[in-house]
Amino acid sequence: MARKRRPAAAPRPPVRRSLDEPRDDDVELFDHPDGPHLVIDYTAGGLPIGVPYEPIREEFVADARRSGAGWAIARDAMLRALRAAVGRDARVEVGRVTHLGRGLSRHAYRADVEVDCENPSGFVALVPAHDADADLPDRVMREQRLLSHLSRLDLPFRVPRPVAIVSMDDLVLVEEELLGVGVDMRAGVQPTVRPWDVLASVAGAVHRIEPPSDLPGHATRRAHALADARVFGQLDDPLAAVAHAWIEHHLPPDTPASLVHGDLLGKNVLIAPDQPPGVIDWEYARRGDPAYELAILTRGARRPFELPRGLDKLVCAYRAAGGEVCAEDVRVYELCLVGRWLAEALRARNAHEITMHRAALERLLGPAA
Repeated sequence: MARKRRPAAAPRPPVRRSLDEPRDDDVELFDHPDGPHLVIDYTAGGLPIGVPYEPIREEFVADARRSGAGWAIARDAMLRALRAAVGRDARVEVGRVTHLGRGLSRHAYRADVEVDCENPSGFVALVPAHDADADLPDRVMREQRLLSHLSRLDLPFRVPRPVAIVSMDDLVLVEEELLGVGVDMRAGVQPTVRPWDVLASVAGAVHRIEPPSDLPGHATRRAHALADARVFGQLDDPLAAVAHAWIEHHLPPDTPASLVHGDLLGKNVLIAPDQPPGVIDWEYARRGDPAYELAILTRGARRPFELPRGLDKLVCAYRAAGGEVCAEDVRVYELCLVGRWLAEALRARNAHEITMHRAALERLLGPAA
């Protein structure tokens, strides 16, 4: 029986520019003993006439893949990764691929995948963006090794288990999907969640893990601060000298660096009922200063978490989770972040952003400015 009736359709659906995989609802199909068929006409009696849809579908996906559609690249990567993991004789069916979002250098796509007719499971493919930098392949390889290591540890948070890296035009990391929703960093938006507490607790747990030996970064907390503070040497601005002097007077101790996630924003910490938090997107993990991790959360904002004294709340929660930083340690990296953004704005000659970032430096420095 036909699913619906409409005028005769072209034998191939058009390739559309969409971040999600197009739905089969956009074409007219009917059930056939040999599998779904695409309607191309009707008999005088109203019965559908068609051709097998699967070969057309496969050709459509191949066309989308060649045109660079991210969903098609993700679909191909999931098929290859799962077939390599479970054996090429296994039947792997990838459901509709949808776009989850973009990170700093990759797009995340997910799909339900069925192996040998078992219940489908969710998987994610991290597809490099067209403007990703040349160092991304090295980061992807390190991320896979780190996730494999972390997945073997007994941790108070969840991490995605990597399935495989698939070499296509770029390296695509395929991993198991973690269920949950990201932590909203605005206080009160998720009524039962205090974002500073959740993120501080996760950060403390991450920083207690011994960093693998192949991770890049800095040997000590102080080395990290001194390296990031070099940005002020690139700025021909009186505020740069003031900021650099303030940092030199507030350097962190010369103690060993920790494992830092590198992008521990709320979108990368997933919460779900009756489960520990899930931590995704480990691309920028490295050895560094835990205070840098907290500065990524506050970013020098006037009211982190849209709260008065939001920085103090975060530091207090982090110390309660076993961390050892103070607000001045975090302020060092807030200044460095704003200094980097100011340097980028100066190179781009963006007057609005130059003014905005200079004002942020003045506010962070307070009387010292």
